[in-house]
Amino acid sequence: MPLFLVSAVPPWSPARRARSALILPEGKQDGGGWARAVRSEGRSILTPGSMRGPMRGSLHGIGCVCCVRPDAAADLLAGLFRDWVRARQTPFDEVVLVEEDAAAVERRAQALRSHALVAARFDLRPDRLPV
Repeated sequence: MPLFLVSAVPPWSPARRARSALILPEGKQDGGGWARAVRSEGRSILTPGSMRGPMRGSLHGIGCVCCVRPDAAADLLAGLFRDWVRARQTPFDEVVLVEEDAAAVERRAQALRSHALVAARFDLRPDRLPV
């Protein structure tokens, strides 16, 4: 399923919105009409500051599974996909994840590429503007 990572809500037609899901940060407006719209709570980009435990020699590194906090966007996407598979919501063909700015889009893309479940279920498109 296509997953667009963007810094602004795309100006899509009502017909396309009706078959698309949107994940939007607090404070951004969406214009309505989406098959599913979800507000994300806060930022949890994968950064060295998001480490849970101390790095110990060569056993741990930035981004290792045991030291990194779960990514909130990955959790939202997993739940969205699970509900879609179980037909618990209006069907949709693609997902738009809106970030604060272009730098946040790139950081989010890096975090989501390393998330096995997201990588298996979504075709990540951070560098293409949805038309």
